[in-house]
Amino acid sequence: MNMNMDMGHSHGSGMGFDINYAFARDYWYIIAGVIGMLAVIHAINQYGASQRFDG
Repeated sequence: MNMNMDMGHSHGSGMGFDINYAFARDYWYIIAGVIGMLAVIHAINQYGASQRFDG
């Protein structure tokens, strides 16, 4: 008797897997890019605020 936990399903193969994987990878790159861009904007705003208080 085969007591495999996946019950014979093959995860990670098939036509939609490559598209799904590419979408998931691109999604996280976009999320990382947005967070990085927000961090840069925040740093620029902090720098600008410190310049206003110095002068």
